[in-house]
Amino acid sequence: MKWIQEKAYAKINLSLDILRKRSDGYHEVSMVMQQVSLHDLIEVQPGKSPGITLTSNKPILPLNQNNLVYQAVELLAEHHGIDLKQESLQIHIDKRIPVAAGLAGGSADAAAAFRAMNRYWEKQTTPEVLADLGKKLGADVPYCLMGKTALAEGIGERLTPLRVKTPLWLVLVKPPFSASTAEVYRSFQIESMTQRPENAKLIQALESGNFAMMAEAMGNVLQPVTATMIPEVEHARKKLIEFNAFKAMMSGSGPTVFGLYKYRQRAERACEKLKRIYQETYLAYTIIK
Repeated sequence: MKWIQEKAYAKINLSLDILRKRSDGYHEVSMVMQQVSLHDLIEVQPGKSPGITLTSNKPILPLNQNNLVYQAVELLAEHHGIDLKQESLQIHIDKRIPVAAGLAGGSADAAAAFRAMNRYWEKQTTPEVLADLGKKLGADVPYCLMGKTALAEGIGERLTPLRVKTPLWLVLVKPPFSASTAEVYRSFQIESMTQRPENAKLIQALESGNFAMMAEAMGNVLQPVTATMIPEVEHARKKLIEFNAFKAMMSGSGPTVFGLYKYRQRAERACEKLKRIYQETYLAYTIIK
């Protein structure tokens, strides 16, 4: 029996800058995105009844057309002229990335579903076509298809791959609250920004492996907004610094905070300590190759 499995890797923002709000309501951004080893698993096999049957280990997930995995399968089927009424698909989402956490878990799952169904149906869909399909589902999906390290511009859809000299270890902390991306962006006031990331400097630091320069250049302009709504964001960030992270920052619109470490042992020790405070604490490393 055919059985396909794909990993869906989470992402963090090493930087997040907002340049302006466009006339269509979207925000023009400039972000350095980084794929990390924390991942979900998407598993596909023949089902017992026609159509798509979604299952998951997380009851919180919608298991219908509101799920990005379901939508990705529908889009790819339509692109290839496959009638889903004639197909029987059982798709399981083994969810390990925290939900509504600023780690692009849903987008990562959609990207993995594209890859899994490409293999399941034995199609040679090009990365460009998959990226175009992914844009219909969300601005982060094309990045999740590309992976590794990239500069994302526009509304996040214009991607430039970046070279990184040295992998890093990190500890991710998801406070026991969720942040609404839409609400965070609505509350953001561009004129109130006091600090912005320096992306050109950050890219140079990543290429050279200069950790001090990296820490100086990183930043997330949404962090103060989410931290006002969820004070635990700043508490977690300070704890990561206390436990020897050389930089700690919020990812995306939050509320997940990550700390960066040069050495695995330091990250492991910090992870053990933080797990006593925050249930959703994860050890990971950056994927650069």
